[in-house]
Amino acid sequence: MNKGIRQAKGEYLYFLNSGDCLQGNILKDIPFDGTKYIYGDMVLVNGHEQRKEAGPDYPDLVFFFYNALAHQACFIHHSLFINKLYDTQYKIIADWGHSFQSIIMERCSYKHIPLTIAECDATGISSNYIDVQTERLKWLQENLSPQLYSTYIDILEYKKSDFKTIIPTMNHTKKFQKRAYRLVRYLLKLNTLFSSRHDHTEDVYNSILYRPFLNK
Repeated sequence: MNKGIRQAKGEYLYFLNSGDCLQGNILKDIPFDGTKYIYGDMVLVNGHEQRKEAGPDYPDLVFFFYNALAHQACFIHHSLFINKLYDTQYKIIADWGHSFQSIIMERCSYKHIPLTIAECDATGISSNYIDVQTERLKWLQENLSPQLYSTYIDILEYKKSDFKTIIPTMNHTKKFQKRAYRLVRYLLKLNTLFSSRHDHTEDVYNSILYRPFLNK
């Protein structure tokens, strides 16, 4: 994939593996408008079984921990590969790491289009969940500050807790949404103030995680 990136001359790059099939004339329907990450849906094929997997409208922190933007469904702007090729020390999740860094950490533009881009073989190495998660955790520990990594794990623990079920019930009014947003900002500022290392935790929260939650 890195060899292909070095040779590519087009505005967007697309990767298709052996065993995967691009859907018909789908390229004519893709809005190549300069958005950095354009991604759609795909169909996973395992023998005679097929399962459609839709891309997320908002790929937030929780999505990236449990899922990935499959490169067979992604059209990636060439500018995102300048001095940033796939990290080959990761044998499974190098493309996941690139999309996490681009979308979450660098906040590049992205767009989900509700079109099936490809049919993909669902029996490859990336289907081994344990191996995938092991590499993801390693990447996160090596690329996030200790504070942000710890905060990320806290988010995941919150998502698994019973407390999260209270929020949707209360989150029907604009008044509650505004109060919750102010509370989150205040807590994050306290967290940053008493932290030994200042990083972009608050920016990541405000721009990625809480945007869909607060319907801003």
